Amino acid sequence: MKSFSTDSTGYYLLKQWKCLLFNRTIDLDNKGKYNKKLDRYINYRQLLELILSIHPDLKLAYELKEKYTIFNATYSFEEAKEEFDSIYNDFVLSNIPEFYDFITSLSNWKVEIINSFIVYKGKRINSSVAESMNATIFTLLFNTKGIRDTERRRKRIMYAVNKTGFLFK
Repeated sequence: MKSFSTDSTGYYLLKQWKCLLFNRTIDLDNKGKYNKKLDRYINYRQLLELILSIHPDLKLAYELKEKYTIFNATYSFEEAKEEFDSIYNDFVLSNIPEFYDFITSLSNWKVEIINSFIVYKGKRINSSVAESMNATIFTLLFNTKGIRDTERRRKRIMYAVNKTGFLFK
């Protein structure tokens, strides 16, 4: 976006319609609306195509993001083991600098990412319960700053956490 002047169409598309790149819940085939800047009726799919035509790296980055999102949402454990290296290689071969940190994360957390596809009792294994517990404890710690007695604060947190349905001993 920084490579465009602020009154250009490319800048406008990236500034005002970047949500089309990230949000998968948007209905791309909506009824077209009149856009003053583009001086025509246009729907979200056409806007997305215009955005992706700005630069080939942007289009490649979007396609890789979509590929990983589909991989993460639909694959089974066995399929994930087979497909992970292919997806990883696609990101590496893209040679897009903005993906370097993500590529490092994929490399460092490969085993954990693949293991997240294991289904237990009908659900994929994840850290949502632990993260929820950590957020609850953090909030309670923040709210109990006035309690100077550490043991009383600990008991108060235990009571509040167990009251919400978490078993914490």
